[in-house]
Amino acid sequence: MRLVLLKFLKYFGSTVLALAVLVLILPYFVTLNSYKGEVTTKVRELTGRDLKIEGDIKFSILPRPYLKLKGIQFSSVPQAQEPIMASVKELEVVLSILPLFSGKVEVSKVVLEGPEITLEKLKNGKANWEINFAKIDTDQEGDQQESRQTPQTLGTDASSTDVPQESPVLVKNIKIKDATIRYVEGSKTTELKDINLSLRIERLQGPINFDVELQLLGETVDLQGRLKEIGPQIPVEAKLKLLGKKLILGGVIDVVSQSFNGDLELKGTLKALKKLMPDLNLPDPLKEKYILKANIKATADKVLLEKIDFNLTPLQAQGRAVVDLKKTTGSLTLDLMPGAVHIDLRPDAPRKDQFSGAISIRAKDVLQLLQALKIKTKDLPPFLLKDFSFATHVTYKDQKASLKNINLDVGKAKLDGNLTVQNWEKEGQYDFDLRTRNLSALGKLLDVKVPESIGPAKVMGKASGKPDQLKVDVSLYAANAHTHIKGLLVQKEKALKPDLSVSMTGKSLQSTLRHLGQKEPSKALGGFNLKAYVGGDIPQRAKINVQKSHLMIGRDQVGLKGDVDLFLSAAKPKVSADLSVSMLNLDRLLSAFEQGASIKQAKGKMEP
Repeated sequence: MRLVLLKFLKYFGSTVLALAVLVLILPYFVTLNSYKGEVTTKVRELTGRDLKIEGDIKFSILPRPYLKLKGIQFSSVPQAQEPIMASVKELEVVLSILPLFSGKVEVSKVVLEGPEITLEKLKNGKANWEINFAKIDTDQEGDQQESRQTPQTLGTDASSTDVPQESPVLVKNIKIKDATIRYVEGSKTTELKDINLSLRIERLQGPINFDVELQLLGETVDLQGRLKEIGPQIPVEAKLKLLGKKLILGGVIDVVSQSFNGDLELKGTLKALKKLMPDLNLPDPLKEKYILKANIKATADKVLLEKIDFNLTPLQAQGRAVVDLKKTTGSLTLDLMPGAVHIDLRPDAPRKDQFSGAISIRAKDVLQLLQALKIKTKDLPPFLLKDFSFATHVTYKDQKASLKNINLDVGKAKLDGNLTVQNWEKEGQYDFDLRTRNLSALGKLLDVKVPESIGPAKVMGKASGKPDQLKVDVSLYAANAHTHIKGLLVQKEKALKPDLSVSMTGKSLQSTLRHLGQKEPSKALGGFNLKAYVGGDIPQRAKINVQKSHLMIGRDQVGLKGDVDLFLSAAKPKVSADLSVSMLNLDRLLSAFEQGASIKQAKGKMEP
């Protein structure tokens, strides 16, 4: 009996060993490439698309069953710009051995290397990811009846099932490495690269853990989360890390309405703004950590943040935000304290390394806000510390800020136009085209005395250089005259040293003088053209050299030439002039001024 048992074990062991060797060497002699044609044909029948497998189909049974494919391509629709909708460099499927003995198929791991997916919106409004699956005929009548169910019936059954049915095949882990996703609509392409995804599935009903890593704005985005239970409504928890920020998200995904409702909490610092504006210098209080809380509602088209509560001592803000996912635009509204500041921001569709959008600000007490931020205010224009409103469309890129359609309203003072500032930390360049309806009111805001009667004004031109040495080329339209100023302004210690050529022209000197505050100038004063060089050491002294100038007095053209010195340091400025006047008809001149005086006297006699 013992001998028989030994022989049995010997032959049984030899048989098992032979089978093991056979299983190990079988993949080297058997190939599955012959099934490529059958697989691609079935995919074509089912989807109407072409499937291409360029590499060999490899498999192994021991030590672990696996299947490996290389060079997989799935075609898009004929109308698409990109012929390939999806491609995978390598696909590997690994099975678990032990569940096979109990009749279950458990996929321990699915790995996709380098997948590229192109999602495209077509001109006819359809999308390349919309696939009409064909019905597959079966031999059994029961299967035929199931396959003939309408999509509406299938959809109703799916939505009415609270818990997904157990599947004979369970995939435990899915890994996607170095993926690329593109979204194409017309001539616009949005691309996300270097995406890594990991799914760990405990049961089909959940929980399912996920980990997503991708590159955005040159930074790594890491998203980790957990789907607690799979059904019509899926509770979810997630944590996002980006630009030094930590986002905690919790809520419920509604599968039927394809929406999400929940809450978020964001922690981080504003230092991340350096990525968009490298030259931005934040006040010390804004370098501390902040906490932002909000309610979130999201659909496939839009994300809405409500009841935003932002806290960054000493700042507090409440508001709401909307992001349009289709147009890649949105809006942000915030009420900021202290200072009672209302901010409305509407960014444009994003462009590489550029921010642009419409912004409006209304403030009641900016001084209170600046003091809370410990920002010095002595060098700021006084009007910025008052109740004001400001709106513009701003574009910022590479230390160049363009403000279009400026609208500044401070009491009676209003200013509108365009302004571009660039490279201000070095050799700054400034281009401007600004208008005001009341130059006097604007002058008061800047602590500059301007006659009340001067009226509207327009200033346009450019300046360049460092703040203490500016090269200017400016045109001013005010008081019914055009003034052109060109040259150099040098700031040395507390003195301003101008080196400017100034020309001033107008059709009526009488009208210009009236706008400049002179009462009833003579009607004999007509057109004028004044040219001068301005130098000196302001506020001590201004030197004016009048060159090739003339003005019309009645029918006579009178030339002017000479020097004028303005001594400004005294309580009452003094004027020293050495001017020469060309030939003038004194009779007509006196007659013209006498007529003006007679009219004035006549008016005086008529007064009671």
